Amino acid sequence: MKKLLLVLCLLSTTLMAADNNKSIEYTKINSILSLVMNEAESKYIYLNATVKPTNETLKIEDIKLWLSDDNEQKTDILVQQDGVVILPVLTAERAEKTKLNINQPEDMVSLSITTGINPPTEKQVAYRDLFVLLNDSNRFIEKMAGAASWLVPSMDALSFEFESEAFIEIPSKKRSYRFETDDDNKIEIDVKKRLMKENPMMNFSQLPIAMEPVD
Repeated sequence: MKKLLLVLCLLSTTLMAADNNKSIEYTKINSILSLVMNEAESKYIYLNATVKPTNETLKIEDIKLWLSDDNEQKTDILVQQDGVVILPVLTAERAEKTKLNINQPEDMVSLSITTGINPPTEKQVAYRDLFVLLNDSNRFIEKMAGAASWLVPSMDALSFEFESEAFIEIPSKKRSYRFETDDDNKIEIDVKKRLMKENPMMNFSQLPIAMEPVD
């Protein structure tokens, strides 16, 4: 596995026959939201939830979302003009009793929840701030894969991609490290427990355009 990519594509769901609305169990959605928003240590992980019309006759403003539970309580979800939606994190108990509803038939709208990783925006970054991403990645994979998690390799390195030749320097107490880009303008660095504890600054010759955990 060369990349952490958690994408929940909600194109195939059950329909509410009574009003032809799209209704989605909220439990799995809530699990992803909780992982990223409540449990992630890394500030570089982001989450996007978006709706998109799959029929050219439908406009964003025609799409309405709301949460409903067993007590028939209704909570409206704002849909922004670019299709972005802000979904709330619920307790696990409440999420089990909650559904996310869309006021359009299944073949008219898609809803996707995607997590990704932003590269650093500063040329000097503390070692731990970057490599804690591996802890998040492995924890997320374990929870999402469940019983099959033992089949998934552990993420133990970070890969940085640059627009051109670049280097990263890590001046630690014991020794200084220098990593240079390969033919694909990438640098892959294995995590070191000693450096996680010491937490030296990492110096980038230029800002990377992408960063991802790798095994």
